[in-house]
Amino acid sequence: MKRLIAATAIFILSALPAVNTMAVTQDNSFTFISTMGIFEDVYDFFKSSPAYLPGFEKSTLWTQMSNLQDTNERLLNTYGSWHPTVGSNATYQTSNHYLLGGQTGLLGLGRIGGMLDWLSQSTPQPVIDLNGENWSGFGESTRVVEEDQDADGQYDQRRTTYGRIEKITHSYENDVYVAYGLTVMPGLDFGAAVRAVWDRHQPTWNDWENDVSLDEIQQTRNYNLVNEQYLYTLDLTRSGSLDYGESTWQIVLGGRSKGLLGQLPALDLVVNAGVLLQQADNSYEYNYTRHEDRNPADANVYNHDAYYESGIEPGTGVYPGSGLGFLLNLRGDYTLNKNMIVTGMAGINAVPFTLADAKQDRITADDQQDWSGTGDLLRDRLDTTDTDAFSGTCNDSLFYASGRVQYLDKGWKLGLGIQASSSRTESDLSYKSTYRSEASHSGEFLPYDNTTATVTYAYEGNSKTVSAVNQLALPVGLVITVTDNFFIRLGAIHVIELQEETCSFELSSQSGRNRVVAHGDGSATQSADIIDGLIEYQQSTLAVRQYNLYQYGISWWPHPNLQIDLAGFEYLVYLGGYRVSATFHF
Repeated sequence: MKRLIAATAIFILSALPAVNTMAVTQDNSFTFISTMGIFEDVYDFFKSSPAYLPGFEKSTLWTQMSNLQDTNERLLNTYGSWHPTVGSNATYQTSNHYLLGGQTGLLGLGRIGGMLDWLSQSTPQPVIDLNGENWSGFGESTRVVEEDQDADGQYDQRRTTYGRIEKITHSYENDVYVAYGLTVMPGLDFGAAVRAVWDRHQPTWNDWENDVSLDEIQQTRNYNLVNEQYLYTLDLTRSGSLDYGESTWQIVLGGRSKGLLGQLPALDLVVNAGVLLQQADNSYEYNYTRHEDRNPADANVYNHDAYYESGIEPGTGVYPGSGLGFLLNLRGDYTLNKNMIVTGMAGINAVPFTLADAKQDRITADDQQDWSGTGDLLRDRLDTTDTDAFSGTCNDSLFYASGRVQYLDKGWKLGLGIQASSSRTESDLSYKSTYRSEASHSGEFLPYDNTTATVTYAYEGNSKTVSAVNQLALPVGLVITVTDNFFIRLGAIHVIELQEETCSFELSSQSGRNRVVAHGDGSATQSADIIDGLIEYQQSTLAVRQYNLYQYGISWWPHPNLQIDLAGFEYLVYLGGYRVSATFHF
């Protein structure tokens, strides 16, 4: 399971993060980012609370040109274009998301807004089939080779190899936000918002020596053209799939009071409360079978291997389960005078998460039969079953508080702030592992030499992890008015960060490894030992660091209905490096 409350850069807390615990769409504007959260525009208020909607005077349209899915995208980039420092190989991969959103009035019945961020794509992966042929995503080939084994001028053996392989990754990401706001009475607004975020991935995943999310067939046939008999056959199939994803549903109610119904006209107060529903699933399956026959004319001789694995794949970081949490935050803007505004905010997000049906099963079956040099038909078989099960909870929480002062003058605006946050994750997981194998050898002349060896072991343990990130930050932002339609923005922030983590693992039970060998004459031997690699431990880490971040940008209004924000233009002549956002107002 991914952390439900992501470790967010501290300057994000200058806005009111009312609904974001898991997001695909960027929730802050270029104005916000380039001033380290000191100043905002319509988009920031639109995403922070539905109660702000009734206060908007104009309608707004956001598109892919708004660059809000990933503000680092270079919308003017030409692939392979020249770069001042990198050279001719400078390329920037875009996110390939479709984005469309906006907000408008409903003829006096309040205001409504929404945003759709959508991605659905399949990517073929390079593959090589049994015949050494290279394909992209899918391919199959058959190769036939005829040979003259005895050099008599006639073909006497035919070798046929068939290979089929498919390997394609699939990704789906969606972020849908819908909000409605209504003025109940002068100075009092209410709003409601629903946000659904879900992603699903079906990638190629390397687990042990297996490549999953694939489908493969290999066949080999050696055929004697003279005797018209098969000399050798091989059939191999591999198939695997990895499918995991997360979804978050958020329902938020917001209220806004401007002046507390006339008693404090300088105070703008906003409150948001909501519920968060988090769900995750993880499904992994791998099948492998291999049947080799070195003498097809003799049905007693064969070699058959099979392997099956199913359950979850912990390496994805996503565990199946669900959690129901809440969010609550408060923001107040107080206008001291026409040049100065003081803002304070605080909030908490919390989501408990419970794992469900999290386990891995691995089953092996190997069967081999052949004649011995003394004429005995020997058979060796190995069957194993290995299961790991997980259960427990993972609780995430985030608390934040901040304050800032904005000074507004005719040609410039300056803001200073202080921000504090504390995010915490507590996980309490139980593990249970069981193993059983049975190896049998039969067909020997002496009964004692026919054996069945059984190995079993099991253990249970508990793992606890508590991690916390505490931050204190001091941002500053500046906006300079060059002309009535052209602005320069600068931002800087100093961050002091304390990271703490405590991990422990404790064995609650252990059966040890037991091995019993039963012989064909009725005798048996037994041995037992401990399981290697099981170590109880407890460790703690503490890290403190300080760092500075800097941002800059410009805003240009070439038309009263068009706002263009720019960033990433350290090389003015290199348009491919520009980060651009275009927003329409009408």
